[in-house]
Amino acid sequence: GGGMERQFQQATKLQQQTTSNTSSSSSATANTSSSGGSVTGGAGAPAASTAAAVPHKQLKFALRKRTEQNQLKDIKFDFVIGKDRAEVIANDLVAAGLVLTRNMIVVASNMKKLVENPSLEKVVFQLSEGSSEPLDEKKLVGYAQLSILPDK
Repeated sequence: GGGMERQFQQATKLQQQTTSNTSSSSSATANTSSSGGSVTGGAGAPAASTAAAVPHKQLKFALRKRTEQNQLKDIKFDFVIGKDRAEVIANDLVAAGLVLTRNMIVVASNMKKLVENPSLEKVVFQLSEGSSEPLDEKKLVGYAQLSILPDK
C-alpha cells in the first residue's frame, strides 16, 4: 500500500486562500486589527474519523492525459456529490496547471456527465491541445480520459 500518492487536493487547497496582498502596506496607519483569526483549529475533529461517517456520496475520479513531455499522467481527485461542482474542480485543475484554460469547459462537462451517470465509468473526450502529433483516441494523444475509480 503506497501511501505516497500525490493528492490533487493539495494543489487545490492553495486556491482557497483569497489573494490578499499583504506586502503592499504602503499606507501604514497603525491599525491594530483584533480579528486575527488563528488558523490552527486544534480542538476540532480527531484524525481518527473514518470514512464511515461521510454524509455525502463521494466519487473518486482519475483524469488521464498526456503532459507536455508526452507522458501519460493520472490526476486523481475526489468529487463529493451535493457539495462539489464540476466547474469549480475544473477551474482548480487549471489553476494547478494540470489542465489548459481552453479545456476547462470540456473537462467540467464530462465530469458532470459521469456524476450524473456513474454507470458510464469513464469518458474519453478530445482536448484542444494544439499538438503536432496526429490525434489518437486509444493512445490518448489529443484526448483525455476521465474515469471513476472503484471505491476500495
